Amino acid sequence: MKGNEKQTTIEDLAALLGSAQAIKRIEERLMSIEKMLCAPQPEKPINDTMLLEDALEFLKDNGRPTSRSTLYKETCMGSIPSKRVGKRRVFSRRELKAWLEAGMPKQIEMDAADRLAERIGKYGKV
Repeated sequence: MKGNEKQTTIEDLAALLGSAQAIKRIEERLMSIEKMLCAPQPEKPINDTMLLEDALEFLKDNGRPTSRSTLYKETCMGSIPSKRVGKRRVFSRRELKAWLEAGMPKQIEMDAADRLAERIGKYGKV
């Protein structure tokens, strides 16, 4: 051997090989992270729960504009699907959509009941 040359031992080779494998694993992980970051992101799900103002806007957007007082009346009578959470009335976007698509079945029944009650009020009996 010449003066300044260091002899490579098996331990040195093992350390170099271990470092190369570690670098290879790091590169693979970085590539998988890059793929995840570059992949198209799915749309965020729309929150299903709505408060009164959101429900009014939803009904308006779906062809059934309703006043606040009418919405209160119809939810209290049970003709529009809703739930009470504490002191708040909440609406499910899915339930309202299904109710609209079903032709507002309870609403039709309620309209008939309102007309009947109106006639009873005017004439005393039907």
